[in-house]
Amino acid sequence: MAAITLKALIARTGVDAGEIEDYLLGCSFPEGEQGFNVARMALLLAGLPISIAGATVNRFCGSSMTTMQQAAGNIMMGAGHAFICGGVESM
Repeated sequence: MAAITLKALIARTGVDAGEIEDYLLGCSFPEGEQGFNVARMALLLAGLPISIAGATVNRFCGSSMTTMQQAAGNIMMGAGHAFICGGVESM
């Protein structure tokens, strides 16, 4: 589901996928089917460049908000200028 959403987001916004620094995805239970770094798996399934990093954040109820805070901090530090953040849960 995350891969479909990600692919549609790129298509709808017209953002150059090569400009994206990182895909940060909050997931409060990243085990089982959602394991193996669900953010990275979604990137690959969406057909995005392998140059984009993917990180899954586990912080239970605050994981999605944490991804946005991490991206904002990285932008403020000059550690990238384009990030995709979000959350996923399918338990």
